Amino acid sequence: MSYLSYEQLDTSLQRLCVGMYSVPQEFTDAMKVYYLTGIRSSELLERGLWEDVDANTIVLHPLKSNNPREISKILLPSGFLEYVLDGTGNLRYLTERKLSYFMRVYYEYPRAAKGMKESALYLFRYRYVKSLFRDGLNETQVQEHMGWKNSSLPMRYNNAQIVV
Repeated sequence: MSYLSYEQLDTSLQRLCVGMYSVPQEFTDAMKVYYLTGIRSSELLERGLWEDVDANTIVLHPLKSNNPREISKILLPSGFLEYVLDGTGNLRYLTERKLSYFMRVYYEYPRAAKGMKESALYLFRYRYVKSLFRDGLNETQVQEHMGWKNSSLPMRYNNAQIVV
């Protein structure tokens, strides 16, 4: 049994974001949003969770009763913003199932898992939280940034070992 290092996890997920595969742009856009925000896979396509605040900021009202998260629009692909703000763009044809299939087909570690549970799109969330710690945020700052009410989540994600 082997584990992915942060560097392996980060590099392998980045590859899904740069369009190196001949896949439709909406898949690449979705992967970029996951990579840049660490949102839950089910939050991406739920337009009702997203609120347009101003020219620079969009707010995610996360699932599971967590606190809202402000996200800079500059980070996000235009195709994603078109979809969540006015329902246009090609992301409207995506489903979570199609995105999971994309991961199984194109991701270099399709069977990656946390413990015994295959993680697929959740790998982006693990990577994102680990990156916040690597950027110097402490547990409290990570908890606030992610909008989590549960104080044990930052370390649970940071210490997660991804099995391949």
